[in-house]
Amino acid sequence: MNHPSQSLDVATDTLEELNDWVAKIREVTQNADARMQEGKIMERRKKIALELSELVVYCRPVPFDEESKWLRPNFCFRTG
Repeated sequence: MNHPSQSLDVATDTLEELNDWVAKIREVTQNADARMQEGKIMERRKKIALELSELVVYCRPVPFDEESKWLRPNFCFRTG
């Protein structure tokens, strides 16, 4: 991920400490980038799930009724 040009002044007593700081700063930056990317992916999935839930028809089982008018021959259901 691209970051705007930023600077951070770090002072240490040894070059080894400086290298440790630089490595840790890079690690934290990479972890933050990964979390941001994961957050974007989760938001997209959530949006898709919401859109799909509007399309899905939920059904529930009901006992079979042999006398149901839906099973009679020549039965017509009109809408509108």
